Amino acid sequence: MQALILNSGLGRRMGELTDKKPKCMVEINNNQTILSRQLDILRDNYITDIVITTGPYESEIKKLIKKNYENLNIQLINNNKYDKTNYIYSMYLAKEIISERADVLLLHGDLVFNDKILKKINSAVFDNFVLINKNKKNPSKDFKAIIEDYNVKKIDVNLEGNNAFSLQPFYKFKYNDFKVWLNEIGNFIMNGENKVYAEKALNQVLNKKIELKYVDIGSLLCMEVDNKEDLKRVQEILNKD
Repeated sequence: MQALILNSGLGRRMGELTDKKPKCMVEINNNQTILSRQLDILRDNYITDIVITTGPYESEIKKLIKKNYENLNIQLINNNKYDKTNYIYSMYLAKEIISERADVLLLHGDLVFNDKILKKINSAVFDNFVLINKNKKNPSKDFKAIIEDYNVKKIDVNLEGNNAFSLQPFYKFKYNDFKVWLNEIGNFIMNGENKVYAEKALNQVLNKKIELKYVDIGSLLCMEVDNKEDLKRVQEILNKD
C-alpha cells in the first residue's frame, strides 16, 4: 500500500494560523500537527511509501520530514500553481511518481482521523472504496455521496436525498483503477479544467470504467479541518481520548 496526501491548498479559512505554514502543519494536540498525526498512523500500519503534494511553505513540511520521518519513503511534488488551481492539478502532477506496484490510499491533507480507521481499511473486502458516515448529518459545505446498495454513484458537495450521505475524502484504490481516474483528470487538465474538484473527473468514470464501494466509519473520528471552528472541535475530541 502507498499513500497520496494532498497538501497544496492555501488554507485561507484558518486565518493567521496559516500565515507562515501550510494548514497540515497546524497543531492539533500535544505538539502534534495534522500531518504528523497522519504520518504516525500510516507508519504504525506499515505504510511507508508516501507521496505528498505541496503548495506554499513546502519548507515547513521538509523540516518535519527531516526531523521525524526520514525512515519513511516520502516524495514531495510541488504545485507551483497552488493559488490558481484546485487539487485536481496536484493529482495530475503526482501521476508520474505514483507506483504501479501497490494499491493507493488517497487522502486530503486536512483530514484528522482515528487510528482505527486504518484497521477498517485493511479489513475491507472491496478493491476500491471511500469512507462515508451514515450517522452524521449531511454537511452543507463538504462532500456527499449518492449510494445504491454498496455502490457509490456520484460524489459532489451539492447532493441531497435519502441516499446521500456525508463523505470523507479518504479513498482506497487498486492501482489500475486509480490510473483510470488519473487519466480522466489528465483529460480535464488538457481542457483547461484545473479549478474543479477532482471528483468531477471521478464521476465521469464511476460505474462505467470503475466501481467504487463505501465503508461506513460510524462514530469514529474522521473529519476535515476547514476552519478554526473545525479545529476547535477536533481538539476537543482528541483531548477526550
